[in-house]
Amino acid sequence: MRWFDGWTAARALTIYGQPELLRLWGDINQSWVEDDLPVAERIAAEGRPTGPTFGQLTDLAAQHAGLAKLPKAAKRRETAQVLRNAIECGHVSAVLDLLPGMGEPDKYGMDGNTRTWLALSALRTVAIGVDVDVW
Repeated sequence: MRWFDGWTAARALTIYGQPELLRLWGDINQSWVEDDLPVAERIAAEGRPTGPTFGQLTDLAAQHAGLAKLPKAAKRRETAQVLRNAIECGHVSAVLDLLPGMGEPDKYGMDGNTRTWLALSALRTVAIGVDVDVW
């Protein structure tokens, strides 16, 4: 399966404000895209956001504050989730602050909570808007 045959393409078309292409993608792939169309139309009219909204900043700050209260065993997993949330809303400085708290790959390789994997995820999301290896 090519990456643009899956939902990643619909996500990219949405965040780049391409409602007509999103409709076409939905028709070709026989997929329901009606829930994403208002977002794509808003972005087409207003432009793509360049950073997190006030609400997203507030949520991330609360999540970050909650990390301090967690036991060490749960902290890395929850930090990874906060980091993913920061990636999703484009809060690059939060991503950079949270990355050092993540572990390096171990003898079993990288997983979704590894610093290297999350850094690559952040780069792809910031650069192209979706977390997908396009090569």
